[in-house]
Amino acid sequence: MRVIWLIATKEWKAFFYTPFAMILLPLFLVLSGSYFASNLESYMNLAHPNESMGDVGFAVQGLNTMDGILRPFFDSLLNVFIFMVALITMRVFSEEKKSATYELLVSYPVTPGKILWGKYLGTFSIVLSMLALSLVYPIIIQMFGHPYWPQVWTIYLGDFLFLMVYVAIGVWASLLSENQLVAAVITYGAFFLSFLLGYLAHIVGTPYDRFLANFLLIAHLSSFNDGLVFWGDLAVYTAGTSFFLTLAYLRLKRHYA
Repeated sequence: MRVIWLIATKEWKAFFYTPFAMILLPLFLVLSGSYFASNLESYMNLAHPNESMGDVGFAVQGLNTMDGILRPFFDSLLNVFIFMVALITMRVFSEEKKSATYELLVSYPVTPGKILWGKYLGTFSIVLSMLALSLVYPIIIQMFGHPYWPQVWTIYLGDFLFLMVYVAIGVWASLLSENQLVAAVITYGAFFLSFLLGYLAHIVGTPYDRFLANFLLIAHLSSFNDGLVFWGDLAVYTAGTSFFLTLAYLRLKRHYA
């Protein structure tokens, strides 16, 4: 466990002590803040129309801060993470290969499983730290409104599980090439492949439609966004993470002396 912790800490420092973090973190804050401000402005225009809006202005009865601000915000935030995670994970093993330290890494008297877990947990913790920064927005809403916190936490649980799978995909992709951009493209490609399989679910007949629908990772977030937790969604994300980490482990093990 100590070895895994040391590798994870090294991965954390390798990200935050580089100019790369100084670019991605401000970009994340700017994008998330822009989405929040946009959703807040739209909510205020709908809930409290300005007379200057004329015939366009109207009030929406029953519109609450969850449906009017936070749910649209988290939907937009997910798009930011889809973009960010591939950029963060592309360097996990690709950078090691490019800098010729990969051979040294696999020559250490450490099992490939510990190396993989250290790299994965270090990278996942970086992504989670960014997700934690978004907590400031529900807190802001709490100061002026009444967000339904049980639903907020289920949304965070869903995002946690989705990112758990997505980071695993990125770590696996970084093992396939020493070119970081190629690793990022593979990560994006694997994600959009899930959209293709989800589309095929509408074409093929039963029982294959329900089977293919499970591969549309983003679709399993809908229940979490509604404040509901189903075992099936938990199983899909857990299975997806295990699958890609297993692929990464087998790939890493091939290079062991």
